[in-house]
Amino acid sequence: MSTNTSLSEDFGKLRDEWMELDPTLRFLDLISIFLVALFGIGYILINVFDIKMTVSNDALLIFPLILAGYTFVLSSKLGKEEYDNSQAKKEFYILVGMTLGLVILTFIYSIILNQVLIN
Repeated sequence: MSTNTSLSEDFGKLRDEWMELDPTLRFLDLISIFLVALFGIGYILINVFDIKMTVSNDALLIFPLILAGYTFVLSSKLGKEEYDNSQAKKEFYILVGMTLGLVILTFIYSIILNQVLIN
C-alpha cells in the first residue's frame, strides 16, 4: 500500500511542478511527447503491416523523433536564464529547416532513383 501511495504522491508532485512552468515550456513539452508517440505509432504500424522500408519511409519515420529532440532542447534552453531566448529560437528554426530540407532531398532522391530504375 505504501508503494502505491508514494508513487501517487510522486506523480502528484511531478504534476504540480510541471504546472508551475511557463505555458510556453509546457506546450513545447507536450509537442515533444506527441512527436515521440508519433514515432512509436509509426514504428509499430510499419512492423504490423510489414511496410517495405525505403529511404523515404525511413526519413518519414525518423523525422518526428528528430523534431522531438530539437523541441526538447529548445524547451530546456528557454527554461534557463543564461540562454538568450531569441538565439535559442533561431537555432531551433535553423535546425528544423535543415532537417526538413534533408527530408525533401530524400524524397527527390527516391523519385530520381525510381525513374532511373524504371527506364
